[in-house]
Amino acid sequence: MSNSDTSGAIDLIIKNMHTINISTDDFDVITFLFGIGIVVTKTIIRYATGMPPFDGRRCTLDFINGCSIVPFFLLTCHMLNENILPYVTSLHLEMTVAGFIGFVFCLRELSKSE
Repeated sequence: MSNSDTSGAIDLIIKNMHTINISTDDFDVITFLFGIGIVVTKTIIRYATGMPPFDGRRCTLDFINGCSIVPFFLLTCHMLNENILPYVTSLHLEMTVAGFIGFVFCLRELSKSE
């Protein structure tokens, strides 16, 4: 897929967001619901594989990691199309959490011995 194809796809998504009236405030709710969805999904997977399904620590980490997916996705989309900038800048708390998770992940990867 070329860059122009990707940019065209992002333009189509942005046009549809305005068509169905997704505002910048809605991304807070979408981010929260995505985090809850990840917790539910991972709990079901743990139950199906025989692991203890509900662990408060794991569920908390699943929620935080799930909430960081939406901001990371929007940042990626913003690299392809600048029209998504208002949606990216509306997620102050989510961007902070996602940035912190990315920072910790990078530090963890750098501290691993090869």
